[in-house]
Amino acid sequence: MAKTISDQTREYFCYIKQKVRKGEKVIPWLSGTKRKRTMMYKETSRYEKDAKIDYELGVISKEEYEIEMKSVQLLEQALANYSVY
Repeated sequence: MAKTISDQTREYFCYIKQKVRKGEKVIPWLSGTKRKRTMMYKETSRYEKDAKIDYELGVISKEEYEIEMKSVQLLEQALANYSVY
């Protein structure tokens, strides 16, 4: 069964988040269609909004919130360098 764009975005986000927790800065190389890039941007925006809401409600700590924001920024950088085919 093929992964959805949402699944792929979540996979990259989790990978980046793991690396950020270890103190590493990683920007994965991404490629695909323009539609996929657009959908990944939307998912990234949703992660950012969800993290902000979770932090404001006290669900996650400030440290976890900062890790999520840094991960979102790195994913956005990866999408900015996205190779369209």
